[in-house]
Amino acid sequence: MLSNVALAVRRSARAVTLNHPNRMGCTVYRKVVTRTEPDSLG
Repeated sequence: MLSNVALAVRRSARAVTLNHPNRMGCTVYRKVVTRTEPDSLG
């Protein structure tokens, strides 16, 4: 029950942010490294 409260607060904060009259559109990028470490050295 208490975990639903945190989820509801997060959803309502997101809704306020998205629907605010002074909002500004933006794009957020996150670097993701996909290479793997070699199995052996040298």
